[in-house]
Amino acid sequence: MSTLLAIGLITIPAAAHAGPAAWLETSAMLMLRAGFPSAAALTTQTIAFGALAGKTFGTAPFTVSATASSGLPVSFASLTSPVCSVSGSTVTIVTAGLCTIQASQSGDAIYAAAPSVSQSFTVAKAAQTITFSALVGKTYGNQPFTVSATASSCKDS
Repeated sequence: MSTLLAIGLITIPAAAHAGPAAWLETSAMLMLRAGFPSAAALTTQTIAFGALAGKTFGTAPFTVSATASSGLPVSFASLTSPVCSVSGSTVTIVTAGLCTIQASQSGDAIYAAAPSVSQSFTVAKAAQTITFSALVGKTYGNQPFTVSATASSCKDS
């Protein structure tokens, strides 16, 4: 029957004999004495992610930024993908509504993962106009006629 030996964040099955397990235990002790951090000794970090200004549908993609107190890179994700999407640090508006962007930093061998920070902003509907040509004079009893108008929101025009 094998047992498990936990070293830092890694769990390794130990062999039935003491040789490899003893070596792993000695190696772990040497790493701790040499100053390698263990899971319990990870340094905490925070994320500074400022408020985001409201946008209007049709606004060009824009970048967001945040900083981790560790200096490690921060990643971004949309929590409202039907309204906005994120690629790297670039946000693209998909439709009007509430957009929520989450900043996160997963940590490394020295820093623990930072608590994620979210910022939301409103995406307003775009204004539109309607173009309607002038009508020519008609007399009662004339044949029916067609009128047309075009809205700036129409994708076909």
